[in-house]
Amino acid sequence: MFRLFPRNNKPAQDVHFVNIEVDIHAHWIPGVDDGSPAMELSLKMIRGLAGLGFKKLIATPHIMHDHYENHADKLKKAFQSVVDAASKAGIEIDLGLGAEYMLDEGFMDHLNSRQILAIGDRYILIEFPMNKPFPLAHRFIEAILQAGYTPILAHPERYTYYRKDLETFLELQEMGCHMQLNLLSPTGYYGREVAVWSRQLIERQLYHFAGSDIHHPSQLSQYSFDPSGIRFLNTQLLQPV
Repeated sequence: MFRLFPRNNKPAQDVHFVNIEVDIHAHWIPGVDDGSPAMELSLKMIRGLAGLGFKKLIATPHIMHDHYENHADKLKKAFQSVVDAASKAGIEIDLGLGAEYMLDEGFMDHLNSRQILAIGDRYILIEFPMNKPFPLAHRFIEAILQAGYTPILAHPERYTYYRKDLETFLELQEMGCHMQLNLLSPTGYYGREVAVWSRQLIERQLYHFAGSDIHHPSQLSQYSFDPSGIRFLNTQLLQPV
């Protein structure tokens, strides 16, 4: 019988993401999106993630038309301020910069400008709208692939409107789109429906990557899901990003 909190949930202090090593999805750059509002909290998140066993942390601030209109130059400067602050605070961990792109009316401008903040020069972290099916998914994925990048769809388990349409995810995967699990999803942090579906997608071996998607230090105590039995591709990103 399927359990919402099966045996591979542990107390947060006992969870270590040593088999993942690289966090590819996080919001710890202060003041640029709905993540950290201040450098003090950013450093607290970075320390906490290091304590969970990550060897490298990649910031992925939102880029979203008419909401978080960030761009590469702005985010590079903000990222460097965090790097400098972490160094001054004596935090020893590799930090990298990417972005989480909403597939909206502004995305193609970023893609065509070649100013994309790619992860490892290859991957682009993308997201769909949360509240309704996204009919242009295939078209956007094809454009990303044609531009020479590999898309990573952030937290597919949170798009619950696709729960009865798993075929869409399988089609995107067949096209070459990778999928990223939020490490809080199987714990019930986003609700029972997301937790159940994330477990089902894990069983279907849908995921290629995992990420914290951390927005606030208070989430650090919630990482109770033990992913040690799952193989992810994150470790290949230990090279400079």
